[in-house]
Amino acid sequence: MEFCKSTPCEVAFLDIQMRNINGVELAKEIKLLNPQINIVFTTGYTDFMKDALEMHVSGYVMKPITPGTFSDLWEF
Repeated sequence: MEFCKSTPCEVAFLDIQMRNINGVELAKEIKLLNPQINIVFTTGYTDFMKDALEMHVSGYVMKPITPGTFSDLWEF
């Protein structure tokens, strides 16, 4: 969160289970700070998918992530 406060960000990749905060809660805080930011969850948990999609996140990528995971979604 401190990084997002001090640095303009266009995208944030978050996990669901984080050390001090739930990723969904962090995403909500980041969205309040920057409503235009793209949030992408990279996680092994399906339990929070509904909450994340209700927030209109840009992506919910299930682990394990392979080298082709993102290149299959977007062309670089």
